Amino acid sequence: ASGPAGQRHKGRAPAALPSTSPLRARAPLLWPSSSRAGNAAARMRAAAAVVAGEDSEEDSAAEEEEDEAGPEEQAAATARRARTAAELAAVLGALRAGERVVLAAPAPAAVQHETQPPPRYNDASLIRALEEQGIGRPSTYAPTLKLLDGRAYVTREGRALVPSSRGRVVTAFLCSFFPKYFDYAFTADLEAKLDLIASGGARWRHTLREFWQPFRHDVQLVGEKSVTEVIDVLDAHLASSFFPERPGRDLRACPQCGARLTIKASHKYGAFVGCSAYPACTFNITLAEAAARARGEEEITFVAYPKLLGTDEQDHRVWLKRGPYGVYIEREAEPSRDDGDQDAGEDAGTNVPPSEEKSTGAAATKAQRVSLPNVIKGQESDVTLEYALSLLAFPVSLGAHPEDEGDVTLNLGPYGFYVRHADVSATVPKKLNVDEVDLAKAVELLQAKRQRASKRSTATTRAPKKKRAAKTDSAEAAASTEDGTLTKKKAAKKKTRAAAKKKKQAVATGTRKPRASPQPKPVSAAFASFIGVPRSTRPAALKHVWAYAKANNLQDPADGRRVLCDETLRNLLGVDAFASTELMRLLKPHFEQVQEQATEASATVASAESQR
Repeated sequence: ASGPAGQRHKGRAPAALPSTSPLRARAPLLWPSSSRAGNAAARMRAAAAVVAGEDSEEDSAAEEEEDEAGPEEQAAATARRARTAAELAAVLGALRAGERVVLAAPAPAAVQHETQPPPRYNDASLIRALEEQGIGRPSTYAPTLKLLDGRAYVTREGRALVPSSRGRVVTAFLCSFFPKYFDYAFTADLEAKLDLIASGGARWRHTLREFWQPFRHDVQLVGEKSVTEVIDVLDAHLASSFFPERPGRDLRACPQCGARLTIKASHKYGAFVGCSAYPACTFNITLAEAAARARGEEEITFVAYPKLLGTDEQDHRVWLKRGPYGVYIEREAEPSRDDGDQDAGEDAGTNVPPSEEKSTGAAATKAQRVSLPNVIKGQESDVTLEYALSLLAFPVSLGAHPEDEGDVTLNLGPYGFYVRHADVSATVPKKLNVDEVDLAKAVELLQAKRQRASKRSTATTRAPKKKRAAKTDSAEAAASTEDGTLTKKKAAKKKTRAAAKKKKQAVATGTRKPRASPQPKPVSAAFASFIGVPRSTRPAALKHVWAYAKANNLQDPADGRRVLCDETLRNLLGVDAFASTELMRLLKPHFEQVQEQATEASATVASAESQR
């Protein structure tokens, strides 16, 4: 049977209630539907209204229609409502207000669903997003991705592009102070204008002027802002990235003193997170560490550098510091004077990025430093004074080398232990205990290293000879193939060499005359008086003019290929100065003028002969 809404229903209605009863329209929850039911909340409200004897929204609308209808329609509606109430009483039975109703079937168990954030962009999805926004062209997509990687604006986790701390800071700055230029619509519109320029539909000067004048004004306004204003804006913009709200925890609170953490700037190393209570508190971390802290990676420990580990037996203070190349241990050259100075030293320091921490003064230049091995990376907070002193004990002298009496030392580097003699260093194998390394073992490791280096140098020296020999063999093999086929390039070279050789042989045997040298031609009277002969070739005329210019120091001091004419050359060539490339053109009239005169004389003689 189908309900009044035209839907097909499963099951069968109770016998006491006909399928065409209006109750089915008022209480659709009592009968399951084969199709996906409508709004569940609306159905529940309708059922509650039926049980409570109240009018649903549909009933209110129907009553308004009945008020506007005639008397017969109102009477039919009243009878219909009475019949519906009787049918409802027969179905629900003798229920009373406040009575508990037990469901025949157990309620479905609640299932928790967690939403997932949208996936991060990869190369393909980022290009697709740019195309949808109308940004960029196929020729610009590859340089864009290369720039993101080259400037470390993103890091790659598999194929996903994850914004780096530098990328977040740059994006926050540009979007905060240049929002107009970093809007999708502005970029797409500018791309369309560039397409018009490329197709000749717009003038590039006008488009450039429209962009540059307001952009230059905005840049000047931002340049007038102080560093403090810029940092405050970035701190507010990046708060959700580095200081998100966590229940029961304030990420803005300094782990050392409880003051407020803010984003700060360094001229050398850029932005970092530091304590606002500086100089009383010198806590600072990098943006990468702040991002890890925001993600809840509690296993990352934060150490406030420099950290005083203690003093050695000579009362020299030992520090744990961080420099441009990582964390290192430093022992001061001068012993600490008293406890008051030591306390002052502990509180001293500068609120600079962790990688900018440096010691100054004459004593700092004599201080002993050693880098922490990479094996304890991430465990800097566990470094103790005893461990630091064990590292500062290196390098250790093992004795004199038996060959040249040079000192052999055992050293500790970032990648482990190694022995050194003169300019040769050999790594101590990891399977070998460092306590077992003595002078004999060190000499053995150094000798093995020298043998390996000698083999590599020998192989490098012989490699070019083998390569040349292989190249010669391949050329001979190619030339001596049965069909004599060669590449087009080699065939052309071979043909050219053969032709030159044949021509040379022909000239030597007399079967072919050598190429005739240019014959002297008559020149104008002015040029003949200049060179002293009535006939000359063009190359000889060029050499004569240049010889005259050099003999009289007429070359331009600023440009040796240019000649400043004197009175003689000015009357001869008709110019004040000329370049070497212009001389042939200037001499051409002195040769053509004589030829024209000879042609005119020949024509006159021919005309006289014909008249005679």
